[in-house]
Amino acid sequence: MDYLPVFLKIAQQPCLVVGGGHIAKRKVTLLLKANANVTVIAPHVLDELKQQVLSSGGRVIEQAYEQSYLAQQRLVIAATDDQALNQQVFNDCE
Repeated sequence: MDYLPVFLKIAQQPCLVVGGGHIAKRKVTLLLKANANVTVIAPHVLDELKQQVLSSGGRVIEQAYEQSYLAQQRLVIAATDDQALNQQVFNDCE
């Protein structure tokens, strides 16, 4: 096993989700249940995901991912179907 599941207290903490599709929506739903302060960044974001984030007081940035968005984030989730982009986010976080 390469990864260990952990419990993080993320209530009111800034969390970034890279991706705007169905994968991202599932991750955002979990983050919002934990009362995280969510930002979603992706060139295209599902309307229902956008509404979900904005109605919770979060932020939606409809543009391509840039490493500069990682600053000050408590948790970053790469939630796209683009394996290269997910790997880039991972590498940028290390």
